Formats: sequence, structure tokens, C-alpha cells
Amino acid sequence: MSSVFGIMSQLAIAAYSSSKGALISGVKSIALELASKKIRVNCISPGQIESTRMTENIFDKLSKEEKIKRIEMYLLGLGKPEDIANACTFFIRCFSLDSRN
Repeated sequence: MSSVFGIMSQLAIAAYSSSKGALISGVKSIALELASKKIRVNCISPGQIESTRMTENIFDKLSKEEKIKRIEMYLLGLGKPEDIANACTFFIRCFSLDSRN
């Protein structure tokens, strides 16, 4: 699990963005290494997810205007935890079906 901030960034999150970018790069390398063995490797990189402790901690430090600006960055609104769970379920189901062939 990475983050959209692994491919883009904002002020004051250099360490977070760097760690997530390294994870994305590592997953790409591992995927190449394991492809010959027909093993797929993926990384889910969500944006801001509502109703999580991390988002609440971030939003507690922002002014009302900054919160609105942050939310407006996401054209479809903040993600929901079930969005990420659904993405994980999708990959698990795809991989399970592939392994039967």
C-alpha cells in the first residue's frame, strides 16, 4: 500500500512522499523480477481517505479554508475506506482466477 503522494507531493511531507515513492519503485522492480514466474505484484496508491485517523490528524491542523482547498483537490471527493478495500478485493479475485489457469 503506497499513496498518491508517492508520485506527487505537497509542502512539508518530503519524508512521507519519499517513502511512498520508494515503495512504488520497489514494487515495480519486484514485479519485473517475478514476472517470469508468473507472479504479479501491484501497489495500491490511494489519495486522501476520509474517516481515518491519519486524515483526522491532518485536518485537525488545517484551517477551514485549507480543509476546503484540500478536499477540492480531489475531483470526486475524498476516498472512503471501502474504496481501498474494494480495490484490494478486486486484485485478490483477479489473482485467484489467474492461478486456476
